Amino acid sequence: MTDRMMWAVGPDDGEGWEAINAQTEAGARAQWAEQNGEDELPDWVVALRQEAWDELPEITGADWLRAGLGHTCVECQELAYLAFGARIIDGQPICGECLKEQGEIA
Repeated sequence: MTDRMMWAVGPDDGEGWEAINAQTEAGARAQWAEQNGEDELPDWVVALRQEAWDELPEITGADWLRAGLGHTCVECQELAYLAFGARIIDGQPICGECLKEQGEIA
């Protein structure tokens, strides 16, 4: 068992999220704000608890996708989501558009 409590934290527009270890949602949001140069805690910062990440030594792009969240595609640098056709290939997130271009999906 670990003392880690991992959160996916970032702006409500979906860009710029980070994995943060904090004991509370408020603590996770405050830590994100401090790390991103915000003088006050913006109300548009969201924190989602990710219990599956607590035991992981490192949070990877594949872990973000498995959690139903987005992560940067290793091919094109756009956001990839499983819900929009992305896949995890060799442990890396690949977006649906890149998979189409590669002939992996129709």
